Amino acid sequence: MYPPISPTFQIGPITIHWYGITMVTAIFVGAWVASRYVARKGQDGSRVWDMLLWVLIPAFIGARLYYVFIQSPRGPSGLGHYLAHPLDILAIWQGGIHIYGAFIFGGAALLLYLRVKKLPLLLYLDAVGLALPLAQAIGRIGNFINQELYGPPTTLPWGLRIDPAHRLSPYDNHLFLMYLIWYPLGRFFIEFIRTDSWFFPGTPFNVVHLISAVVVIAAAVTLLLRHRGKPLEVEAGKEPAGGTDAELEGEGDEAPPDVNPEAVEQVEAGGVEADGVQANGVSGDGVGVEASSLSGDGAQAEA
Repeated sequence: MYPPISPTFQIGPITIHWYGITMVTAIFVGAWVASRYVARKGQDGSRVWDMLLWVLIPAFIGARLYYVFIQSPRGPSGLGHYLAHPLDILAIWQGGIHIYGAFIFGGAALLLYLRVKKLPLLLYLDAVGLALPLAQAIGRIGNFINQELYGPPTTLPWGLRIDPAHRLSPYDNHLFLMYLIWYPLGRFFIEFIRTDSWFFPGTPFNVVHLISAVVVIAAAVTLLLRHRGKPLEVEAGKEPAGGTDAELEGEGDEAPPDVNPEAVEQVEAGGVEADGVQANGVSGDGVGVEASSLSGDGAQAEA
């Protein structure tokens, strides 16, 4: 599968980004759904539209700051660039936002607005909870058009084609480190409902809790240090350090002579998330990826 349209189009001298259109559509559709829910519960649905501006501005600020200081690559091409050129933090149109920052800042603004206006908290939270999944799903159309938030290579028929300019540099050992984070983390919480384990006297914790916590922290710190010490290596016209596309897909695999060199590989969902960051200029044919979950963390590569 291939995105059917270009990420941008022109209206005279103005360049319009489809991501921006999907974001605006998501916001207004979500607000409409929330206002209808509030009205059905006997409240004034127009209040949702009144609070929209008060929530959106902090949400976009939070989304940008989260990306810049937490999500952006460590090194001169990411956080280092923003620290050296702080005005570029304001250049949100160049891409780079993260939904968790929007949740944190926008959520705080929402709670403050509801408190100041003395509106029913639980009712409005339910309205937001109903509207957000639909809004996020609409926003993901923009990620699809931008060719971002994809997974590892696959040959499955529903994989997505990803052009070279949108690929990420590989990081060896990340899958194992992610396993060492997610499995022990899940096991940590499962242990609370086990009845056949020995627990430390007077506590709800056992030895598995201790081991799981140590493993999760160690793996997370290792992953963070690897990212800090190894910024993205993909530059215009260069292959990533892991090798060429063919080498990354498996040594010794050669395409038959009659295969079109423009043939596209596809990739499977899960694994690597771009979070809106696009690595530039990996040479070779476009690689496709399987669509990521609609609820993944979204940010745009080009606002």
